[in-house]
Amino acid sequence: MKTKRAVHNLSALSIPPLTKHDVISIKNLNRGEADSDQQKHAMDVIIKKLCAIGGISFDEHNPRLTDLREGKRLIATQLLAIITGQLEDLTS
Repeated sequence: MKTKRAVHNLSALSIPPLTKHDVISIKNLNRGEADSDQQKHAMDVIIKKLCAIGGISFDEHNPRLTDLREGKRLIATQLLAIITGQLEDLTS
């Protein structure tokens, strides 16, 4: 009886589909040239699309992929904690 080998899913390592607006907003944010709408949009893309905060982490066939997805979600969780937290609670 042959056992199935886990298929390595590299899609977790690739950039998800982005719109032109997504890319321009992130580039302008990085350059310090984003207007307020682009700033909000860039952060939304980073948290939701790139860090996949709304996605499912678990992959029953590939624990490494689960680990990678959880790492991405951790970054989003930390960003959200900073965005919504009180300055006094976040600084030393």
